[in-house]
This record gives sequence, C-alpha cells and structure tokens, in this order.
Amino acid sequence: ELIGGAALLLVTHDIDEALLTADRVLLLGASGRIVSEAPGLRRLSAGARRSALASPDGADRRAALYEALRGASPMAGAADA
Repeated sequence: ELIGGAALLLVTHDIDEALLTADRVLLLGASGRIVSEAPGLRRLSAGARRSALASPDGADRRAALYEALRGASPMAGAADA
C-alpha cells in the first residue's frame, strides 16, 4: 500500500515474517527475477493474521513459497546430476 506516494520493501529470509507483515510477498531467485508471488496477510488484524497463517490457506501459501524456493535454488537438481 502506498502511503504518501512511498512504498516499503522488506527483505527477509523468514517466510512467515513476510506473510505476516506484507501485502504481497515476492520470492526472488538467484538471478534476481521473481519466481513466485503470494498475497500477504498485513491487511488483517494482528490476531487474524496469526489465525490465517495457521489455517489451511496459510499453510498452502507457505508451502507454495517453500516449494518455489526449492525449485529456484542453484542446487535444485544437483542431486540428479
């Protein structure tokens, strides 16, 4: 959400933190390109955010981001070589 024409970029390695504090979560690969996107939970009240993260939908969001992270890793497929 823009406030007074400004936006905030939060960089974190904690997927739960990203989901809890952001409107939109973008996962960047090693190339710097977006490899996955998920809606964040920031617009919900604090209590509702934790409940939403613990819900099946929240678990699905987290799992999709982790799966995209595994696929974007430079080591992805290295075990197959």
